[in-house]
Amino acid sequence: SYGLAAKGDQELPFRLENGVKVFELRPSVVRWQILPNVAVDAYAYNGQIPGPRIHIRQGDKVRIDVTNDLPEETTVHWHGMILPNQMDGPAEITQPPIEPGQSYSYAFTATQHGTYFYHPHAKPDRTQALGLYGALIIDPANPADEVPA
Repeated sequence: SYGLAAKGDQELPFRLENGVKVFELRPSVVRWQILPNVAVDAYAYNGQIPGPRIHIRQGDKVRIDVTNDLPEETTVHWHGMILPNQMDGPAEITQPPIEPGQSYSYAFTATQHGTYFYHPHAKPDRTQALGLYGALIIDPANPADEVPA
């Protein structure tokens, strides 16, 4: 599955299952053309760098199913979010790493609103630099709480 599938930061679609917004993330290796005639191996969520944007509303119940198509272990950390420990993403601290070919489901209720990002917490410096990061935007439950840009 080499080849960057899409320009990064496309909104990630979801499906509803019993009132839960279910998203799918697949980290994998891609061939990324960074300059004319210059391509590098990179890591991408769903074939995008940056990864797809997850856009939800405060109070939403969400589940993010992560299937690891990388040649090494990974996790996903929801940077800045206050979550139950087992949903936070640090490998070997709050969860086992997601091994190649394996899956893990992160499930939580979005109790806070704001702009956050997601990235791995298994070898984070290297794997994030290779392309594993994306935006997580949580709109306030009450539109009056929105801050205009």
